[in-house]
Amino acid sequence: MKAVLMFVFVCVSVWTHAQCFQNVDESDLPNYLKTDTMKANEYTRIIPRDLFNESKLLKCIGQLCLLIHDGMTPIEMNFHHDGEPFIICQNPNDGNLYISNISIWINKTQVDFSAKYNSKAAYTLWASLPFGDYEVFTDSGKFHKDFDTLCTILKNPK
Repeated sequence: MKAVLMFVFVCVSVWTHAQCFQNVDESDLPNYLKTDTMKANEYTRIIPRDLFNESKLLKCIGQLCLLIHDGMTPIEMNFHHDGEPFIICQNPNDGNLYISNISIWINKTQVDFSAKYNSKAAYTLWASLPFGDYEVFTDSGKFHKDFDTLCTILKNPK
């Protein structure tokens, strides 16, 4: 009986939410709800799997931004967020998740950061550049030796 009531509640909630947006002028919506923005982060989310995938991505980027903010990185790093809600996207080539409206630089080089999809690791963040991918954190949330190697490369570009 409980399951049936929960199912009915979810169905009514989804239907009500859909009705709210039926006749809305898109120019009145915040940017993150507009169709052109939504296309960038469309991928089929499956619950509970993608709640965990997206939460790990947010945890990893949050950890990295905190270390940058506190000046605890092995090299000069900066980040920028546009102030809008986080836009989580999936790379169609490798399935990794990334946040499209947060940019991160290592020594003035913009670096792509993404989380491995369906990884069981505690910290799944990777830094990607055209010349390679580098694991960012160990399972304890400390900088991985691969990331230290990347920072050394970017500190002394050839």
